[in-house]
Amino acid sequence: MCPWALCLEASPSAEGAWLMTSNYLNSVKLPERPAFLRYSPISYEVLVTTYQLSNENDRIGSFYILDSEFNIRKRIPSSGGIFRFNFFPCLLKAYAALTTGKIGILDLSSYQLLESRKVSEGMLLNLEYKNSHLLASNENGKLILVDAETFQEISTWDAHNLPGTSTSTKCEVWSCTWLDDNICASGADDTLLKIWDLRAERKPTSVNKSHGGGVVFLEKRNEYDLISGSYDEHIRLFDYRNSKEPVIVTQTCGGAWSVIEAGEYNIVACMYGGWQVLDKGFNVIHTQDEHGSNLLYGADAKIQNSENLIVSTCTFNDFMVYQHQLIL
Repeated sequence: MCPWALCLEASPSAEGAWLMTSNYLNSVKLPERPAFLRYSPISYEVLVTTYQLSNENDRIGSFYILDSEFNIRKRIPSSGGIFRFNFFPCLLKAYAALTTGKIGILDLSSYQLLESRKVSEGMLLNLEYKNSHLLASNENGKLILVDAETFQEISTWDAHNLPGTSTSTKCEVWSCTWLDDNICASGADDTLLKIWDLRAERKPTSVNKSHGGGVVFLEKRNEYDLISGSYDEHIRLFDYRNSKEPVIVTQTCGGAWSVIEAGEYNIVACMYGGWQVLDKGFNVIHTQDEHGSNLLYGADAKIQNSENLIVSTCTFNDFMVYQHQLIL
């Protein structure tokens, strides 16, 4: 993307866009509320994480492993709820942000879960790995840099706070991501997207104010592309070298909680709006709003035999995980 490119509004009617039809395949009700899911990078199994209150203050959570027929193969309990997780580059392990302030490491072969020492006083909300470092964000407006081998905290700093409040006021930093070895980005309930250079003083090098709601998803794509998802029901694509204005803006059918890449497609969890499929130009080519009323937090897909897109989703309020087939 060129840093001087005009902002384009992606549209379902854009050239090359088409409509897909979806067929219901499977569903399963979990014993706990599902908060996120991803397909395993080494199989057709679906990994689902859960989060719920066991009493007024205690939060519980687990990894659930679903086989290709959507049978619960295994439950792996953790010390707290799990909002999000991702995979190490080796693809054989997953790392998870736990509400206990710990980091969970799941071996995808043995399904053994190891947990670090506590690295945050508040709930961890997101976690990203790069070059033996983990970048974490928490509910108290902080970013935390952690050694991925020893789990020792390297540094912690105040990254976000709600307007007109002190830095001690809680402000959920829902997302963080690496942009290169020394540069990272964060997004939070204060509606701001911030870019940080870790070689400098802990002040943002750039602050983007284009979001009309909390910034809840960030991910780097390609060399300079940065994608954001927001409660304001839009996905934005930035060139992070010049992030004052987005290059592309796409309206979604609900808050864009996650945007997961699946081949040439983007699978969007749209919370109360259900889920959508976007093409590589971020044009909407399929919308499924049937399950949105139960708060859809997770959506991912795998391409099957180059002909079908198998989409798995989870809804928080009714404990359900669904699977649909889309014909390509």
